[in-house]
Amino acid sequence: MLGFRLNKVTGFSMFPRLSPGDYVLSFRQFRWKKAKPGQMFVLSHPVYGEIVKTLASVDEEDSLWFCGENAESVSADNIGAITPTDDSPIYRVIYVIRPSLKWAQR
Repeated sequence: MLGFRLNKVTGFSMFPRLSPGDYVLSFRQFRWKKAKPGQMFVLSHPVYGEIVKTLASVDEEDSLWFCGENAESVSADNIGAITPTDDSPIYRVIYVIRPSLKWAQR
């Protein structure tokens, strides 16, 4: 789909920034060295699967460290350093779709 992805949020790790049932539209970040802390990304993790997280920091080796927004979320240390590759790209969230409560109750 030309580098775009649409993912449904299923857990509370990004609450209150994202809620279960929200959708995130993301675009493949080709210039990941320009990624900035605070931006949200979708990434594929070997243990946790496909996850939506916030970029916490970029270290001196250009590895990316991600975390959730909720105190109960998996820590950046548990997620570990991520270095995007062609086989394991990252996608920057560019838009959040929040279904209204009325829609969600149907």
